[in-house]
Amino acid sequence: MNSVEGPPIPFNFPIPGGLQTGSEIIFHGATYNGERKRFHINLLGKGIMLFCISILDLNFLNKTYAGWGTEDRHRNRLSLGDSFRIRLVCHHSHFLIQVNDKEVANYEHRLSPSMVRGLEVDGDVSLQRVQMINFPQPPNPHPQYPYPSPYPQPQYPPPAAPYDPLMSTSNPMPTNMPQMPPNAGWNPKQSSPYPNQQNLSPYPNNNLRGPGYPY
Repeated sequence: MNSVEGPPIPFNFPIPGGLQTGSEIIFHGATYNGERKRFHINLLGKGIMLFCISILDLNFLNKTYAGWGTEDRHRNRLSLGDSFRIRLVCHHSHFLIQVNDKEVANYEHRLSPSMVRGLEVDGDVSLQRVQMINFPQPPNPHPQYPYPSPYPQPQYPPPAAPYDPLMSTSNPMPTNMPQMPPNAGWNPKQSSPYPNQQNLSPYPNNNLRGPGYPY
């Protein structure tokens, strides 16, 4: 069994493998007093609607090869504001529809249930959960709803190339650097621009003799 929790309204769900005998769809939700005063459950084929259940006025429409079949009306068991559990069961020859565990209708197939490709719920209704049981192809429990986001998608710049310290094309080293003379630079043997000051010690030289030097 697969389920979708709290789906949005309108609710569109893909059923790529169709329905088979024993397939079930169970809807848990509640009605509310909106503008349309009703809601509907549709089984969709490839570009066509195959089966329509209109709840609150509770009528059923079934697609045939010649067009829509006769509209069937049944006693409604729901009022505005009611919570519900609607069970749609695919039998070999018909659909069984139950509302809050009470059988409402048996509706004969006019087209094969294997032609079903999608489910649609719309109108004055909120859904808490939709359960899907015994599908030929397990449905995706997290479908991509075909409704655009109301917020714009952010646009990011393309990622920059990784930095390579060995290759830099933005500031290449110049190849025409001037050649320096061989003796350019500092030479410890070059003469200082200042005069050579020797024996500048503040103490007298012991080798000197003369007046003022008693030793």
